[in-house]
Amino acid sequence: MVVTRSPEEVAKAAADGGWTAHHDGFWSSQSKGTFQRGIDPGEIAALARQAGLAPTGAPGLPLPGVCHAVLAKPRTWIAYPSTFPAARGLPEAGYRPTSPVA
Repeated sequence: MVVTRSPEEVAKAAADGGWTAHHDGFWSSQSKGTFQRGIDPGEIAALARQAGLAPTGAPGLPLPGVCHAVLAKPRTWIAYPSTFPAARGLPEAGYRPTSPVA
């Protein structure tokens, strides 16, 4: 699971804290080199795909001020009947082969 501060949460903190805007985020402390930028679910998914991961579609927790995604490494299945769980005597319940994510 990846959890980030939402862009809206960072913008609110920047306004409240008087942070300096810089490109796509804010310096919360230039002397410490602390830069803050919120990341939305679409960007989390894009970064995950670059790392070979994909969002699972699992529901997340309703947390205020955050964006999150449950990620997994996609499995690829060879289209042979012997590769499916039932053919190997495994239960089908809860099984869902990974499909390509748009």
